[in-house]
Amino acid sequence: MRDHIAPRGLVAGLLLSALLAGGAAAEGARLMLDCAFVTSCLGGGACEAAEGAVRFAIAPMETDAEGAGDYTVIVDRGQAMPARALSRIGPFSWSPGPGRLHALSLTGEDSALWLRQITDSGTGAPPSAEIEILHCEVTQ
Repeated sequence: MRDHIAPRGLVAGLLLSALLAGGAAAEGARLMLDCAFVTSCLGGGACEAAEGAVRFAIAPMETDAEGAGDYTVIVDRGQAMPARALSRIGPFSWSPGPGRLHALSLTGEDSALWLRQITDSGTGAPPSAEIEILHCEVTQ
């Protein structure tokens, strides 16, 4: 049976190294993730292969020793959005606009889950969600 604790420790070590590179404190350090879409799933469970890429820039603003706290997230060079995280490896959660919630969780050395929820579409449509399985590379 595969030990599931080791990959999480490796991810935490990798991200900690990225956040503390060059002796910089976590405050103000930025984590860049270049990700490729692998699989896309709808809230009902239907999944299919996915294509494309997305880049996340994650910067700590005010965090505790474990990395829990306030961050900013930029998706594909868009505007910086305030985010919260429970640790250095997430989950990072933010709202890109009214009725929308996003969460990014780093799940392995090179993988992540991106949950995109619509809680209020403004059209009366029921809430919905997409889950993206990503292959990611830390680039900074």
